[in-house]
Amino acid sequence: MGDDKRSIYNRSGLGHRIGYGKRPALLVVDMQIGFTAPEKSPLAGNLDSQVAAINKLITTARKKDVPIVFRRPACSSSSWARTWSSSIHASVALPRICC
Repeated sequence: MGDDKRSIYNRSGLGHRIGYGKRPALLVVDMQIGFTAPEKSPLAGNLDSQVAAINKLITTARKKDVPIVFRRPACSSSSWARTWSSSIHASVALPRICC
Protein backbone atom coordinates (compact mmCIF):
# COMPACT_ATOMS: atom_id res chain seq x y z
CA MET A 1 0.00 0.00 0.00
CA GLY A 2 1.33 3.42 -0.89
CA ASP A 3 2.19 6.01 1.77
CA ASP A 4 -0.82 8.16 0.81
CA LYS A 5 -3.27 5.30 1.29
CA ARG A 6 -1.59 4.20 4.53
CA SER A 7 -1.86 7.74 5.90
CA ILE A 8 -5.56 7.94 4.95
CA TYR A 9 -6.25 4.53 6.55
CA ASN A 10 -4.41 5.53 9.74
CA ARG A 11 -6.30 8.83 10.03
CA SER A 12 -9.59 7.00 9.46
CA GLY A 13 -8.86 4.30 12.02
CA LEU A 14 -8.84 1.60 9.31
CA GLY A 15 -6.31 -1.02 8.36
CA HIS A 16 -5.74 -2.64 11.73
CA ARG A 17 -7.13 -5.62 13.60
CA ILE A 18 -10.29 -4.99 15.57
CA GLY A 19 -10.83 -8.44 17.05
CA TYR A 20 -13.71 -10.82 16.68
CA GLY A 21 -16.28 -9.08 18.82
CA LYS A 22 -18.64 -10.65 21.30
CA ARG A 23 -21.27 -11.96 18.87
CA PRO A 24 -19.66 -13.30 15.68
CA ALA A 25 -21.63 -14.36 12.62
CA LEU A 26 -20.72 -16.09 9.37
CA LEU A 27 -21.60 -14.24 6.16
CA VAL A 28 -21.64 -16.33 2.95
CA VAL A 29 -21.78 -14.11 -0.14
CA ASP A 30 -22.68 -14.96 -3.77
CA MET A 31 -22.16 -18.72 -3.67
CA GLN A 32 -25.06 -19.59 -5.98
CA ILE A 33 -24.81 -21.87 -9.00
CA GLY A 34 -24.12 -18.95 -11.35
CA PHE A 35 -20.72 -18.44 -9.74
CA THR A 36 -19.82 -21.95 -8.57
CA ALA A 37 -20.90 -24.41 -11.28
CA PRO A 38 -19.02 -23.98 -14.57
CA GLU A 39 -20.94 -26.88 -16.08
CA LYS A 40 -24.16 -24.88 -15.66
CA SER A 41 -23.07 -21.28 -16.22
CA PRO A 42 -20.51 -19.69 -18.53
CA LEU A 43 -19.96 -17.03 -15.86
CA ALA A 44 -18.88 -19.53 -13.18
CA GLY A 45 -15.47 -20.73 -12.16
CA ASN A 46 -14.36 -23.97 -10.55
CA LEU A 47 -14.77 -23.06 -6.91
CA ASP A 48 -14.84 -26.60 -5.49
CA SER A 49 -12.13 -25.88 -2.91
CA GLN A 50 -13.86 -22.65 -1.85
CA VAL A 51 -17.23 -24.42 -1.56
CA ALA A 52 -15.58 -27.15 0.56
CA ALA A 53 -13.96 -24.54 2.83
CA ILE A 54 -17.27 -22.69 3.22
CA ASN A 55 -19.02 -25.98 4.05
CA LYS A 56 -16.49 -26.54 6.86
CA LEU A 57 -17.14 -23.03 8.18
CA ILE A 58 -20.91 -23.59 8.03
CA THR A 59 -20.61 -26.89 9.91
CA THR A 60 -18.45 -25.30 12.61
CA ALA A 61 -20.72 -22.26 12.91
CA ARG A 62 -23.76 -24.49 13.38
CA LYS A 63 -22.02 -26.56 16.06
CA LYS A 64 -21.13 -23.34 17.92
CA ASP A 65 -24.58 -21.76 17.46
CA VAL A 66 -23.07 -18.92 15.41
CA PRO A 67 -25.62 -17.17 13.17
CA ILE A 68 -25.13 -17.74 9.43
CA VAL A 69 -26.29 -15.22 6.82
CA PHE A 70 -26.47 -16.30 3.18
CA ARG A 71 -26.45 -13.40 0.71
CA ARG A 72 -27.23 -13.72 -2.97
CA PRO A 73 -28.53 -11.38 -5.67
CA ALA A 74 -32.21 -10.58 -5.56
CA CYS A 75 -33.77 -10.00 -8.97
CA SER A 76 -36.36 -7.36 -9.65
CA SER A 77 -38.74 -7.30 -12.57
CA SER A 78 -36.27 -5.54 -14.87
CA SER A 79 -35.32 -7.27 -18.12
CA TRP A 80 -31.66 -7.34 -17.04
CA ALA A 81 -32.58 -9.13 -13.82
CA ARG A 82 -34.76 -11.65 -15.65
CA THR A 83 -31.95 -12.36 -18.11
CA TRP A 84 -29.39 -12.73 -15.29
CA SER A 85 -31.67 -14.98 -13.26
CA SER A 86 -32.61 -17.27 -16.13
CA SER A 87 -29.08 -17.52 -17.51
CA ILE A 88 -27.33 -18.45 -14.29
CA HIS A 89 -30.08 -19.88 -12.10
CA ALA A 90 -29.60 -17.10 -9.54
CA SER A 91 -32.95 -17.96 -8.04
CA VAL A 92 -31.48 -21.20 -6.67
CA ALA A 93 -29.39 -20.20 -3.67
CA LEU A 94 -26.42 -22.28 -2.62
CA PRO A 95 -27.25 -25.52 -4.43
CA ARG A 96 -23.74 -26.91 -3.93
CA ILE A 97 -23.45 -26.04 -0.25
CA CYS A 98 -24.98 -28.35 2.32
CA CYS A 99 -27.25 -26.20 4.46
